[in-house]
Amino acid sequence: MSEIIITYSFWWILPIVLASFALSMLLYYKNKKEEFSSLILFLLATIRFFVFAILGILLLSPVIKSWKSRVEKPIVIIAVDNSKSMLLSKDSIKQKQKYEELIRKLGKEIGDDYILDYYSFGDRVVKTRDFNFRDKKTNLGSIFNTVKQRYEYSNVGAMILVSDGIYNVGDNPLYSAKSMGFPVYTIGVGDSSIRKDYAIQSVRYNKTVFVQNEFPIEVTLRAKQMNNSRSKVLLYNKEKLIKTKNINFNSVNDIQKLVFNVKSLETGMQSYKVVLQSFDGENNVANNSRVIYLDVLGEKKKVLLLYSNPHPDVSAIKQIFNKSDEYKLELKQFGKYSLNISDYDLIIYHQISSNISSSRRLFKEARLKNIPYIIIIGANSSISNFNSFRTGISIKSKNNSFIEINAINNSDFSDFIIPKQLKETIGNYPPLITAYGDYKVSSAFHTIFKQRIGSVDTEYPLISVSNVSGMRNAFIFGEGIWRWRMYDFMENKNHNLIDDFFLKLVRYTSLSKEHSRLNIQWEKSYSEQENVEFNAEFYNTSYELVHDADIKMEITNEENKKFVFAFGNKKLSDYLSAGRFSHGLYSFKASVNYSGQLFEYRGKFSVAKVELEAMNLEADYGLLRKIAFENSAEFYSDKKSDVLAQKLLEKDDIVNIETQYLQYKDLIKFPSILLILVVLLTLEWFLRKQNGSY
Repeated sequence: MSEIIITYSFWWILPIVLASFALSMLLYYKNKKEEFSSLILFLLATIRFFVFAILGILLLSPVIKSWKSRVEKPIVIIAVDNSKSMLLSKDSIKQKQKYEELIRKLGKEIGDDYILDYYSFGDRVVKTRDFNFRDKKTNLGSIFNTVKQRYEYSNVGAMILVSDGIYNVGDNPLYSAKSMGFPVYTIGVGDSSIRKDYAIQSVRYNKTVFVQNEFPIEVTLRAKQMNNSRSKVLLYNKEKLIKTKNINFNSVNDIQKLVFNVKSLETGMQSYKVVLQSFDGENNVANNSRVIYLDVLGEKKKVLLLYSNPHPDVSAIKQIFNKSDEYKLELKQFGKYSLNISDYDLIIYHQISSNISSSRRLFKEARLKNIPYIIIIGANSSISNFNSFRTGISIKSKNNSFIEINAINNSDFSDFIIPKQLKETIGNYPPLITAYGDYKVSSAFHTIFKQRIGSVDTEYPLISVSNVSGMRNAFIFGEGIWRWRMYDFMENKNHNLIDDFFLKLVRYTSLSKEHSRLNIQWEKSYSEQENVEFNAEFYNTSYELVHDADIKMEITNEENKKFVFAFGNKKLSDYLSAGRFSHGLYSFKASVNYSGQLFEYRGKFSVAKVELEAMNLEADYGLLRKIAFENSAEFYSDKKSDVLAQKLLEKDDIVNIETQYLQYKDLIKFPSILLILVVLLTLEWFLRKQNGSY
């Protein structure tokens, strides 16, 4: 059923008709320039009346309102495990062809009756029909979370999961697969038999160590179906064998640990390879070796933490530094110390003391010696004392009042790389206690997180860094870092997100006191799954940031193959994302030619191999059965996929859905209206021409 509706009142049609009639009469009866017969005159006036009337009614924006029906075929989602473990247990080429044929055959059998949506999953979920089985990790739960979000209001008849049931990252897929709202059928592939196998389960080590210091490398080994067997564990440094240990496995499924104590004689990035000797006929030897990378430093940097009074933040900061071997932290209370300020590479001021003379004297001495600092403001801080330091920021606070505020990410910050997860979730972290007032900030400040006061997002800084004449400092305008660490543990079962961020802040500020005009920020280690990223800053002779410098980057791998890139300019610094690299050690050289002078910055980084897929090749059909059972479906082996296709076609509850919806279409958009107007005007012209007019 259709009806015409207009934007204005229908009463407007009456004056439009009257006006059209009047104009037609005026044109052909009151303003006669040609002589026509009465019949022709009547026909011409009538034609012009209809043209005027149609155009006038179109000005009222008439719309055709009609009910339409749409039939939706049921959707069947085919999700395929795209990880490397799918091909590692047998001949990879034959296995790949077998899986591709299974998916093609399944689609052909049910494709005429259903809409088929194909997905691959592994390290990420992608809607695609192309499967290469190269993903280096498997997050089985991610496919269920994605499907729930995308198909919440869709007519999904069923989901078919093709997998070996092995997952190595993410939550237990049984939890993610609950309450899908439609049956989830599982097709098990791979080999579920338990085979004899040696494996290096994990290697624990400190990523940063110091030259001439002995450090441990702890290796966890696993043996399956290899009771009463012996093997050797070998440790290599730069392809040279440096340590050997014998290992005995006593039970059917045995786990053993051993520790290598190693001393490095060279500074810089060092690679070590742990190898567990295989036995004759071992099927999976990919998990028998592991390569690790360590950054060997010359000496620890000394950091002084000055605090007004005992506080949970002081304890939290101490725990953060305990996780890093790069720094030696000393704690002193304001006014209760005897020290040589020149011995330190960084000073952290927690709660600026109200004792103006002592704190100002200490601050002035450190500044004269170009010692960078981090200032943490809290409820026990003296704001007037802080303002007297002339750091480039001042706080106009009434009565030294403090409030709780939350953090929001500043997307323009680019001095160093903030983890994506922290940027996305920082607004959920507990509030910090900060000074309430008007913040006046110089252009040398770059804000990392801003203040959210109540529900109002402000431009006031919560955590900032400054860079004046090449000297870097940091400011945290709030106490309560200990709360952030607790929240991080609650959400992620560790403190890594906050601890790593704080240590990045420390690294940024504690660079060498000898300023370089070209500075590069980068991570010392990446995985094969991560993009290698750099931030660069270049300064002129007055240590003012230069934004138009053409900075080049050359990265060299262990085979001396070079990769050349150019930095792109961002608001606060130059940025380069060089993409992903295969595992190994890399050196880089950043360079810029400015005013006829060449500046260079060199460094190294490592890329760790992602070996999760080779750790376990036993297909977990039990997990796939549980997923199917939880969602009112069944498990099938890959040889019985045709049985599954037939079962789907016979199901009575997977049906088309017919939905009705209202459709509105402007009358002016109908081609027939234009055709009627053209026909009427053409007929009028023809009649006039036939009767000797124009």
